[in-house]
Amino acid sequence: MSRATVPGAMPPPEFPRSFDSEGLAGTPAVRRIEAKPEERAALARRLGLVALAALTAELTITRMAGGFVRVDGVLHATVTQTCVVTLDAFEASVVEDFTALFAPADRMPEGDLLADPDADVPEPLDGTRIDLGELVAQQLSLALDPYPKAPGVTFEGASAGEAEDVGSDAGESDAGRNPFAALAKLGRPD
Repeated sequence: MSRATVPGAMPPPEFPRSFDSEGLAGTPAVRRIEAKPEERAALARRLGLVALAALTAELTITRMAGGFVRVDGVLHATVTQTCVVTLDAFEASVVEDFTALFAPADRMPEGDLLADPDADVPEPLDGTRIDLGELVAQQLSLALDPYPKAPGVTFEGASAGEAEDVGSDAGESDAGRNPFAALAKLGRPD
């Protein structure tokens, strides 16, 4: 039975790029990875994007003392998102530098370190393998604006002054500026 068909199991990664850290010695390994069209389409679905036209990353993988592995990288992506104000699709470039630390299972921190949200907690190593593609996909997810707005678009919500006007006899122009002004008038007895 495949991992995807087991109830509760994680689906297979959309952008798998396994790297074996076993062979790392004193010299860091450098890798450049690029997502294929079908991988970009699957990642776009996962990340809620209209499209993912490009995704590449340059990575430097370094073995550290104690069996730890550090991955320094920069990802480049071209994404199409939906503007939360206009609902129009727009294209944006994402460039993100990141660092990730991986630790052998027997060296994972416990207790107070895990409770500290500011602590740099390493990811557990899966034996000696690191999925560089999944790491890049996660970093892209973190780099995306959760409330994307198309260039030049602003959201003009109620300001403090407009909020005070909601309870007054707001005219048509106020209803145009503040959609809640009209609703406030509905709830008032005449």
